[in-house]
Amino acid sequence: MNIYSLYCRQLGQDPPWMVRRCIEEERSRQLDLSKEKNVIHYHETAVKALDIDSVEGRYLLTGAADGGLAIFDVRNTSGSDKWMAPVVCTVEGKVAPGHQYMVSSVQWYPHDTGMFFTSSTDQTLKVWDANTLRVSEQFNFQHSVFMHHISPMASSHCLIAVGGDTEHITLCDMRSGSQSHILQGHREGVLSVCWSPRSDYLLASGSLDQCILLWDVRKVRSCVASLDQHNGKQASDTPHLGVSAHNGSVTALSFLPDGLHLLSFGRDNRLRLWDVLTSRNTLVNYGRVVNQCRVGCQFALTRCQNPGFAFVPSANNIQMFDIHEGKRLRILKGHFRTVNCCAFHPYEQELYSCSSDCSVLVWSPAVKRISCFDEICWSDKQTTSRLQAVSSYTEDTWSDDDD
Repeated sequence: MNIYSLYCRQLGQDPPWMVRRCIEEERSRQLDLSKEKNVIHYHETAVKALDIDSVEGRYLLTGAADGGLAIFDVRNTSGSDKWMAPVVCTVEGKVAPGHQYMVSSVQWYPHDTGMFFTSSTDQTLKVWDANTLRVSEQFNFQHSVFMHHISPMASSHCLIAVGGDTEHITLCDMRSGSQSHILQGHREGVLSVCWSPRSDYLLASGSLDQCILLWDVRKVRSCVASLDQHNGKQASDTPHLGVSAHNGSVTALSFLPDGLHLLSFGRDNRLRLWDVLTSRNTLVNYGRVVNQCRVGCQFALTRCQNPGFAFVPSANNIQMFDIHEGKRLRILKGHFRTVNCCAFHPYEQELYSCSSDCSVLVWSPAVKRISCFDEICWSDKQTTSRLQAVSSYTEDTWSDDDD
């Protein structure tokens, strides 16, 4: 953190959010495998999904290939630097009320840590009471479920979008406990779904048919756009043959925090950034990013916007990108097998990842221990000249009548 930014904040020239953004950006750039914080090893099979609650930022929810679930407390209350995050509670797989087969996705309720959602290839979506670890609601399907998502900001509905091994997307209503309606448009199974953080009714979906569709669930013809990687004239509100977002199945997608852009990841080993308002490919070049996920996966985005960073699972590693420039900044190495999911902690600027090697790793900012803060900051000639320029505005230039 440059002392010049702190000095401008003290003088009132910069708003508080600018200093916070600079700190978050610097901490995000320094992520490395944590030497002080770890998550206790619990799962004996591949860990397929994880999520951090957005209310307290304290509880980490994980789902495994054997249908098991676990909740970890990732807040360090021990007072020690080196610390192991303990297991708070678990649900065994293949035994009721747990899932019978692989847990494909997990998600905390965005507004309360008293509820979470899990979906599985056992053709069920379960709504859990986190306090009692009982299933309060269960939705049954005729197909495997690959991904579900509930809107992080919707106040007008409680719909859960569910994608799976079928051509349509199912919307489940938590209030009525029923499947309200379906969205038809894809030609093969749906691997990823994501609600917009900007609009209550805007939904994006990616499929095995290489298409990304945007939906307005209020309309009779819900599909409002079919994204075309070539920005051709055929891109419209109806999927067409020859119009595709990727040259392979779309395994992951997510809206940026402002909701104006959509980032997608395909089996063609490409990342693509889309302008949501115009439905056009921004043509940002991220290079080749290896994608070995056969079904859905999950990448993580930082909360800061300019610049914003994406952490993308790529084989056994995690690649860090500048979202808008496409520049690869770092490669995080630590897992021994395919990385399945990443989740970014917005308050601590920490990254959590899970893999087929049965582990959950923590990536924390590398803390630089400075013995003499003033010597480091004032040794920068450019910073010193800027401070002198700023100080000229605060000098006492009033004259004394007695003189």
